[in-house]
Amino acid sequence: MTLDEEENDNFQEILHREDKIFNNKYLSGDGLTDTEDYEFSKKISVSTDYSDNYLKDLYDYEDELESKFILDSIFSFIQSNTKTSHILRSKSNELDEEGRIVITSKSKFSKDELNTIFNEIYDNLDLKDKKLIFFSPIYIIEVIAHISKLEYKKIFDSLDTEIQSILISELNKKYKFL
Repeated sequence: MTLDEEENDNFQEILHREDKIFNNKYLSGDGLTDTEDYEFSKKISVSTDYSDNYLKDLYDYEDELESKFILDSIFSFIQSNTKTSHILRSKSNELDEEGRIVITSKSKFSKDELNTIFNEIYDNLDLKDKKLIFFSPIYIIEVIAHISKLEYKKIFDSLDTEIQSILISELNKKYKFL
């Protein structure tokens, strides 16, 4: 083949070449060497619930971080508040590695002590400086249960009816059982 014939073949090839975007025959299966290539190219799909699962995990993580932040704030408040720390120190003098009062076994708390702890936290905990204005009073019960080693039901039954109604309305907001 001469040089002129090669140039002429390259020129003819350029003329017959189709645009990659327009006149693309890939999805029609033209020019594919194997029929399986075409078959697999049609099976590409997007799962419609992917974002729901991904975002659900993301929101669960955010909720977990927020609840940890709230619980840590409540624990810190209990340690720094004179009334609550006095009640807890009367039950135990042990401290954990973070310097928080630890009650290692079930201790007897009077109804007044449980109500005092709850009310002190509920009335005086200010999370505005930590950019958190709203928090559920359920977190307070969780902290009291953790510290006192009492069951939630026993704590709930020991609280005043006013506090119980606050807790029930808070649970109803989340679970809509009333």
